[in-house]
Amino acid sequence: ATSLDATVGVTREDRRGGLFDSADGRQAVDTLRVDAGLAARRPVSTGVFVGKAAFVRLDHDHRYNTETFSDAHDALMLEGSYLWSRGRHTLVAGGGLDWQRYDGSRDDLNYSWVTPAVFVQDDVDVGDRMRMSLSARVDRHPEFGWLWSPRASVRWALDPWDVRVSAGRGAFVPTPFIDEVEEIGVHQVT
Repeated sequence: ATSLDATVGVTREDRRGGLFDSADGRQAVDTLRVDAGLAARRPVSTGVFVGKAAFVRLDHDHRYNTETFSDAHDALMLEGSYLWSRGRHTLVAGGGLDWQRYDGSRDDLNYSWVTPAVFVQDDVDVGDRMRMSLSARVDRHPEFGWLWSPRASVRWALDPWDVRVSAGRGAFVPTPFIDEVEEIGVHQVT
């Protein structure tokens, strides 16, 4: 049967902290987050088409000591895949598009990236208690080039436990947004 699921969320948060008796030690961040998602499944021929979409917008107004700045993070993910079975194999093939944007008060840290990807996965029932999975994904990032993410795993059903062994690699595109930046503000990054 065809299905469609949708979600929407809105969060508003105002935080104050630091040293209240000194302007040099005050910190504040006002946040507005809006997100939405769609997931659709539709039987087609001998398989199932799955479509997904998600969007997130995150707006901040920051204050560190006496400095203030605003920024916005946007992300959009679109994905389509087809799932079908053949004998002991369950196969998935598809593609996606990822858009990431950061717009802040420092032009040298701003970015807007559109990254297309393709992927394939094969889950194989090896026996009554064992299942093997092989997958690969290739992304074409506009700044960092080709990103290759292969993975293999084996799962054994050993009553009362399930044991999984996996190996693979992945990629995460670097941005200045690490934990320490939340403490001092992105305007301090060199």
